[in-house]
Amino acid sequence: MSSSSPDSCAKDRTTLIVTFLITLALAALYACSVGIVAIWPDSLLYADRARHLLEEGRLASSAGSTSSYLPLYSLVLAVAFSVPDFLMTHQILIGIQVIIIASVFFPISGLLSRSPDLGKMEVAALAAIATLSSAALPYATMLGAQALFIPLFIWFTYFYDKFLREPNKNNAVWSAVLLAFMLLTLQTAWIVYAAVVLTELTRAPRNKHAWKVILLPLIAAGLWEAYSVFALGLPFALPELNFNNGLARFNFFKNGLVYLCYVGMPLAGLAFIISIFSKKTNAWPNTWNNALFRFACLTLLGALLYLVFANDIIVERKLDYITNRVIEPFVILPFILFMRLQPQSRKEITANSLLVFFCLMIFGLPYNLKTDFLTGMSYWSQSLAIANLGIIRNVVYLLLICLPIIMLWWKPKWFVTTYACVAALLTFSNLMQNQTVWSMNEDGNFRYVNADAFAQSKDIKEAKAVYADNNCSAAQSSDIAYLFRCNDLNKLLYFTPRMATPKTAQELKATTLGDNEFVLFTSSENDNAFGKSVAEIGLGKLMRVEKGDLAAMQKTPLVFIKRAESLGRYINVRIAEKMERVTLLGPNATLHIDADQAGCVEMNAAFAADDNETNANGKAVEFILNDRLVKKASFKPVITGVPAAIAVLLRVQAGENVLKLGYKAPPNANGNIRASLFMFARLTFKPCN
Repeated sequence: MSSSSPDSCAKDRTTLIVTFLITLALAALYACSVGIVAIWPDSLLYADRARHLLEEGRLASSAGSTSSYLPLYSLVLAVAFSVPDFLMTHQILIGIQVIIIASVFFPISGLLSRSPDLGKMEVAALAAIATLSSAALPYATMLGAQALFIPLFIWFTYFYDKFLREPNKNNAVWSAVLLAFMLLTLQTAWIVYAAVVLTELTRAPRNKHAWKVILLPLIAAGLWEAYSVFALGLPFALPELNFNNGLARFNFFKNGLVYLCYVGMPLAGLAFIISIFSKKTNAWPNTWNNALFRFACLTLLGALLYLVFANDIIVERKLDYITNRVIEPFVILPFILFMRLQPQSRKEITANSLLVFFCLMIFGLPYNLKTDFLTGMSYWSQSLAIANLGIIRNVVYLLLICLPIIMLWWKPKWFVTTYACVAALLTFSNLMQNQTVWSMNEDGNFRYVNADAFAQSKDIKEAKAVYADNNCSAAQSSDIAYLFRCNDLNKLLYFTPRMATPKTAQELKATTLGDNEFVLFTSSENDNAFGKSVAEIGLGKLMRVEKGDLAAMQKTPLVFIKRAESLGRYINVRIAEKMERVTLLGPNATLHIDADQAGCVEMNAAFAADDNETNANGKAVEFILNDRLVKKASFKPVITGVPAAIAVLLRVQAGENVLKLGYKAPPNANGNIRASLFMFARLTFKPCN
């Protein structure tokens, strides 16, 4: 036996390494096909801090940041940004994030190896599926701190599980270091920290090394706060509490629990929840006396409570993106614990979970509780055109997850195989859905940004200075461009070779330039496009401003959108086979714009209509400006039609100007066109010719 043991261990190691390499290759293939997605304004603040680190040698950040934007992810970005070639920067960033995410294969396999009935091949397969799950892998393609936080959490769980079983100094230090790294990556790490503290306080007997796990991360977080407040001058920020009404709180608990039930790992979360209330002592060894089980319960409960009191966004009875970002790092816990149940307990609890899921689906339908496997992916996926497909998905999902349950009762040894196949299928379908969404969205995806043009641009290389008009002070409810303006301007800065200096368009007027000198100026659609346009991303423009342009600026009003009424937020809509950023126009909308002086500007807009409900295709729709007919045009359906362009000369006065925007329905629509059917796209102002 002693002679075969080394061979067996070598074979097991080979199995893990080969499976990991396959997993890494699949993750890299997915990430390269998607590219880097930058959709969150706070993500660009991390990139901004990385630029400061490279160019100033300190973890500073531009206006709009607080101490709550933590530094560790910026260090990862700084490694990629240190390369001057932009294309290489993207490739390095994708490579770093893919490797970090894929590395969780090893701690997951280590956690699964303690299952009482899993073989090495089964452990490797399940670890690969969990690594590629849609709760983890998509973050490898996003410019967001979750790409670092999720791997740190899973590695921490691995070492903390070892510490709970073998409470020695080595495991305590590793747990403390990883927990400290988490506290320096995302604010939601305090959920994990609180769960650890409560777990350690309720352990008996107390371990002499527990203080390291509790105290060392707290010291690290305190040092960062001191540095950011006193050395960087950043304002101290605690999470804001939003005490929602009872219905909103219930909605978060409901969605959170539903999401936990199946996020590519069917029934694991629900089985975990039922095991909490199980009276069978063999479900978990003494259930609550099992420290890892208690830690998992406290972590998941903390995540739900955080959502209840720190977020007030409810999106049409389904999960919003903040809910996803908070819960997703922790969904691995139910899966690990589910697989570590005793076989007989897993059989009984999982069968009960299926019955509960049936009831949840049936009784949830009248209340529009969307209990299909796409619910948790609502932010990463798009709604399907046919409403009944949601019910079809429910039925297909139930049929799929019935297969491993049947195996538990009929051929128990086949359970893991069928479960792995079902989980792999759901993971694959979610990843393909994500890939489709991002590949269509040019606004948020760096893969479709012409990075080569940025890298080869002489204007960018030879500019005297780079200035940024990054005005983010407007309230979210009063500026129609708020959600994207700062994000797009920061995306432009992401490509520039050096830090941009904050300077408003008004301040730019006072800049002195020589005859052959020029500067670059990043601005949004709300300002006049002075100078030659060098590059554009979304709503942000990078302009080459010369001496002559500065002279023209003295004579032209600077226009900024101050407030909009009956004009919806920007959304992404597929128009003429391309994702376009548009905002919804009401029949009677009002736009308040500020001008620094009286003069003439040209307003440019584009309009499209949806033919699905109004039958407006080919019918004349009148566009109204300040109660006067501007244009009478025939609109085509959004999906196939090209938006109709309208350019209007405006005489503006100094101060606030009010524009009344609207449209009149074609006669056959009986004057009743829904606001969502007309898109008011990319409003821009520029000097009159």
